[in-house]
Amino acid sequence: MVERLELANVTLVQIREDRSHLGEIAHRLRKALADLSTQHLVLTGNGRSIQAVRTALQANNATEIEYLVKAYWTPEKVLKD
Repeated sequence: MVERLELANVTLVQIREDRSHLGEIAHRLRKALADLSTQHLVLTGNGRSIQAVRTALQANNATEIEYLVKAYWTPEKVLKD
């Protein structure tokens, strides 16, 4: 799919049942942000996963990150988009 969409600089992280992949995602995002001049992130997907990644990023980041967030599913949410 990555090749088909012609995406560059993509890292795929396999989902783990124990949700430990979220820490890996936060670590990779932190490293990427350190190399960029921007501190803006767009996060989309599972609401609980977004919260876990944001918490991990905020715990170890001295700089403020601006987020644009769209949770497409949570146990309580009904999609209306």
